[in-house]
Amino acid sequence: MFEKTLLMAVLGALFCLDRSCLQSMIHRPIVMAPFLGWILGDVKTGLIVGAFLELMWVDRPSMGNYVPPNDSLAAAVITGTVILAGANVGGVSRELTTLGILLLLPLVYGAQRMDMYIMAKNDALAEVALAHAATGNATAIEKNHLSAILKTYLYDLLFIYLATFAAVPVVGFVYDLLPMPALKTLELLYFTFPLLIAGIVLNTIKLRGDVFVFSSLFIILILLAELLHGI
Repeated sequence: MFEKTLLMAVLGALFCLDRSCLQSMIHRPIVMAPFLGWILGDVKTGLIVGAFLELMWVDRPSMGNYVPPNDSLAAAVITGTVILAGANVGGVSRELTTLGILLLLPLVYGAQRMDMYIMAKNDALAEVALAHAATGNATAIEKNHLSAILKTYLYDLLFIYLATFAAVPVVGFVYDLLPMPALKTLELLYFTFPLLIAGIVLNTIKLRGDVFVFSSLFIILILLAELLHGI
């Protein structure tokens, strides 16, 4: 578990850097969660988690000084936790996936607070960079820039690793304690997620464009295929 958690944290933090650096969209949950799922040997779970989180905060774009909930870090932690916990309880099930999402969803707000802290620290570095710019010290400016990137990466890496390492035994423990009625409820919730997502998408479609229609249809089709497979 240690090696897989560390590998996932290293790769997940690299994806999350795109959130503040390149912004090529590879940090989006629908991209990084399936990739991390592939690394851990379960692409389907990554697709389910990634599609859900991709659309959950579609109406919370990063604009101006607003820092949205960090669904990228949450996608990495939830994907890794569900897959690794599944290895401990006999496999990833619909019920375990739902439980992992419900228990760990608040992490997006913890990650959001961490983002705000990092930005405050980077603002201080920006002031130092301006002072170096006034003296024409380009080398010092470059070092400040790289330092900000490195600090962001390390914070993200530690967040993913520590949160996943702590969450795997907790999710597995809770899952083992649940009675059959609770498991049936989680399975039902698994198939009601698309209804929630559809409501969010319909509320924001004029603002966000066709990509989110595609993503919503994607998750609905995945869940429908899963339902038909279980019949």
